[in-house]
Amino acid sequence: MFDHVSPWKVYYEHDKDTAKLEERKQNVPKIQMISKIIFFRVLYLMAMMLSCHFITEHNPGDDVLRFDMRLNSIGQSLNCFCLKGQSCEVLGTKKALNLAISRECIIPMNSGNVTTAISVWNFVLRPFTKWDAARFLHLALNPGMRDPFPNSFDTSEQAHAFFPLFPWIIRTIALFLSRILPMAFLPPTYEALLVGSGVLFNNFVCLPVSTLALYELTRKIVYVNNASEGSTSQQDRLAMTVCLVFGIWNPASVFFATNYSEPFFAMTTLLGHLCMDQRGKNVVERTSFVWWCIGITIWMLGSYTRSNGTIHSAWLLQDGLARICHNFYVDQRRIPNSHGSTAFKIFSIVVSSIVGAILVALPVRYHDWQGFQRHCQEDIGMDRPSWCLKKSPTFWDLSFSFYGYVQEKHWNVGLFRYYQWKQIPNFALAAPILLLSIGGAMKWIHWSLVTEYGKGKVTWRLRTIVLNWPLHALSVSVDPVRIKSKGAVMYFQLLENPLLLGHYAILAILGLVGLVIAHVQISTRMICSSSPAIIWFLTYCMLHPKHGNLVWYYAVLYMLLGIILHVNFLPWT
Repeated sequence: MFDHVSPWKVYYEHDKDTAKLEERKQNVPKIQMISKIIFFRVLYLMAMMLSCHFITEHNPGDDVLRFDMRLNSIGQSLNCFCLKGQSCEVLGTKKALNLAISRECIIPMNSGNVTTAISVWNFVLRPFTKWDAARFLHLALNPGMRDPFPNSFDTSEQAHAFFPLFPWIIRTIALFLSRILPMAFLPPTYEALLVGSGVLFNNFVCLPVSTLALYELTRKIVYVNNASEGSTSQQDRLAMTVCLVFGIWNPASVFFATNYSEPFFAMTTLLGHLCMDQRGKNVVERTSFVWWCIGITIWMLGSYTRSNGTIHSAWLLQDGLARICHNFYVDQRRIPNSHGSTAFKIFSIVVSSIVGAILVALPVRYHDWQGFQRHCQEDIGMDRPSWCLKKSPTFWDLSFSFYGYVQEKHWNVGLFRYYQWKQIPNFALAAPILLLSIGGAMKWIHWSLVTEYGKGKVTWRLRTIVLNWPLHALSVSVDPVRIKSKGAVMYFQLLENPLLLGHYAILAILGLVGLVIAHVQISTRMICSSSPAIIWFLTYCMLHPKHGNLVWYYAVLYMLLGIILHVNFLPWT
């Protein structure tokens, strides 16, 4: 007797196996892409180590904070993994050992690590402790630096300029590794373990996740004119090219490789945009709401990592306005009698945009409120700062920004404050990324206004420029009907694409902030971690026959400058 097998089941199983096989085929190129990027990043890390070892370190001045890994004291006076008062104290016993230098040791060092401590670990980890990395590492080592007592007000105020989420991540990873790995496999000091934990997290967690998110986001914005196998593979190749620019030829590579918060922030930026793109056009569906919640949560984590995370609030408001225009100018033409449903959609869009913008900005306000609580409590045991007497340290009081006060007092951040003759070299270093950012936004505006809206004709009518074109650009920025690319040149869609309105608008804002408000030398890392549009425009320029060579030279030059300057305390912050 033969068992009867339904032919429908056979066909179903065959289709199921075929789908799995196709999915595996699609994943192979992505795995290869990630492998190439990680391999190049390892080479880049090794180049940073060699540069730090063979080039004499510059003295940046006594006012620049350093991070001591205590490796030079090994074998001389103190062989201790964890000291009392450090965040690793939760791992040790309450019994303290009295050592010669009067520092209490919670966890002694593994004696087997002593011989290789200076020669190996110092060579591997020292490049990743420079400039702002020292700030994040100090906060991971001692979160109490944010408290004015027993520290000074200057110390605690400066610590407030660095948001707490990234130091917490470094500390958590270090404590986790301390629990699961034998001491023989760990760096000889807890400080060195913190440095290594940050490097591992940024380069082997944030980098691949960010790359995959950028890959999916790019595939979604690129329109395939003819959905054939060849065009789809061309779409995949373009997405991979964008990812290779981000992961390998990124001008801000040195900041993405060291213990800076930019890699994690870039990951939250790209994942948040990917979630927002998954919502689709209809915001009232349950699936759309779920993706909205996930995206908002990810962006809130980004705002608790860097203050420029609030830029996503502007993106949400722009996206909401675009969806409202789309409902008025597009949906009403297709379904003339849908006024009731349209009113409900618009109400949902307004609520979700405003609530989302508030939630994304909320972590920055919470960080400010924490600063109030730490510095303005009445039982602080020392004289409170003068601004505590003038301002009300309540959560919803928006009349005073403690973060802005600290940036202005200690780093002279403010409108045109950085316009000094001595800052000309920093403006020169930031000029390429600022020109690319503002130039990319201007090129998108020219394409949208002249080519797409004006059908090749330039108009100087004020009503068209101020009202008609903006409303049209907003309405088509969420429409699934894409503009066809120029012939078979698909990379033009990285710029000439109506879906990119919000991204290039944010890019323009970031360029202006770097030019007139922030320290101009941070523009490269700020822009490259905050907007996928800069990576799309860089790729567009690199593939363009007229601009490619110049942009390639710029990317390679800045990667080399980072290796030489940043790791040796030269002006590359």
